[in-house]
Amino acid sequence: MPLHLHPRSSAPIQGVRLGRGAKLLPRDCYDSTNGTWQECPCSGLQIMSSLCPTIWIRPTKQIEEMSQGAQNLLQYLVREKQYLVPGHWSSWAVSSIPKRLDPRIDLRIKNDAAAQELIGSGLVTEVSPGSNIYWPVMDTSSLGS
Repeated sequence: MPLHLHPRSSAPIQGVRLGRGAKLLPRDCYDSTNGTWQECPCSGLQIMSSLCPTIWIRPTKQIEEMSQGAQNLLQYLVREKQYLVPGHWSSWAVSSIPKRLDPRIDLRIKNDAAAQELIGSGLVTEVSPGSNIYWPVMDTSSLGS
């Protein structure tokens, strides 16, 4: 996971920088004006703009608490710029918002539990409310290949 430095004090923190659409969790951290990384006082809220001046980081320990399958799926979605489409019997990774899934070009996710865990983690968010199509909520540079 990448190392981020506080803009005022250069205090380090390791984790994923959250972007527009991310739902804040209690252990997410932000760059407070006193030069330290502070835990989120407003969990449950969503980052609404990519122009938000506050830097929000999801610490590495939260990501490492996920199963290996969920971590691998997250890395795949970010690296390949894929959407996650959960289904009744299986989930899919697709390169564009689908009108209909096509098994010839879309990737069926074999570990549906990992897809559900990832959705519950707050590291992916719905493209639009009720769409049931998810996109990673971080900079694509935040995860290694």
